[in-house]
Amino acid sequence: MVFLCLIIYPPQHFRFLTLNSVRYRLIRFRKKYKVTSTFELETKGSRVQQFRIRKGIIDDSVEISSLISRNSKVLLADDFEDDGLDFFLRSVEAQSIREYMEQGFRYLVAEYNDVIVGVIAIKDFSHMFHLFVDQDYHQRGIAKMLWQDMRSYSIEKGNRGFFTLNSTTYALPIYQRWGFEITSEAKRAYGIRYTPMKLIID
Repeated sequence: MVFLCLIIYPPQHFRFLTLNSVRYRLIRFRKKYKVTSTFELETKGSRVQQFRIRKGIIDDSVEISSLISRNSKVLLADDFEDDGLDFFLRSVEAQSIREYMEQGFRYLVAEYNDVIVGVIAIKDFSHMFHLFVDQDYHQRGIAKMLWQDMRSYSIEKGNRGFFTLNSTTYALPIYQRWGFEITSEAKRAYGIRYTPMKLIID
């Protein structure tokens, strides 16, 4: 391909939905400049696991950097050429994440047992990047929940009617399921291969 203590307020809205045979109980609370969600995942024969999505803050920089770095080495190997991996890893060091936040890029993180297991970022409330979920937590709908919360937040903050992103090969079919369309053939820059995509919203 951010700043104040987060306070969790009492839930005000409850919603039930089913995705891929997984029952979610979603508790949503929105307030100006804050987006907070907690949701529970319960699969047949397993215990309930509660996750929380909250606004990322500068103190999360080290943990966000670690999450992105370790998962990109495993999941995105096919998209790196020459020194592309080294370039990418430098771009997601803790100091870089801190600087993105200080420049106004917004981050949301997903937590389980107070450990960050997923992250998503947005620039100008329209260009999405750094969507990663720890490999141990795949297939639980966390990425989609992060995207839905970021989309809602961006629209509330004045999104201009579209979202863009540069997709890896690994994530391409996921974004297509979410409605994103390829806008040009795959490109290469700094040893990294990516595919530009766009989603028009009503």
